[in-house]
Amino acid sequence: MAKKKNYKQPPPRKQSRLGEFITWIIIIIVVAVIGYFIYDRRLSDAPKVEKETEAKSTKPISGQIRLLNGTWDNNSGRSTITFTNNQYSMDFPSVEGGQSLTGAFQVSNDTIFLYTDSQSNLCAGTNATYVFSHDKKKLNTKLVNDNCLKRSTQMQEGWHK
Repeated sequence: MAKKKNYKQPPPRKQSRLGEFITWIIIIIVVAVIGYFIYDRRLSDAPKVEKETEAKSTKPISGQIRLLNGTWDNNSGRSTITFTNNQYSMDFPSVEGGQSLTGAFQVSNDTIFLYTDSQSNLCAGTNATYVFSHDKKKLNTKLVNDNCLKRSTQMQEGWHK
């Protein structure tokens, strides 16, 4: 009988440390690139939120501005707001009403941006953002951002001509 040859499998090749390092670097880069595209896609699908600094450069929609132009009386009867040529003035006609707010405004779609003058007697230099809906005789505003308590209280009560 012939002797059986004992075939041993050769030991597995050890990968060099450099090869192992390069493999890990490639894996990390691939995972990072995939993560970037997933994150970037989520950001592009998210609703866009406009910053107030970007709002100043937004081109106003002239039709919306024309519909807002004029004087609106607050539904509470405690204030009026007048929009004229991209300027606004909020007045408080009651005896205890105090001073008025003045400044510029801009409209983008259904959002109005109010920029109060730094020389205004009330809430000087504060900006505000409201979403609005209107028809010819009625204006409703919903607060987005406003640090002026007196203005934000009045703005949320609704307006009529």
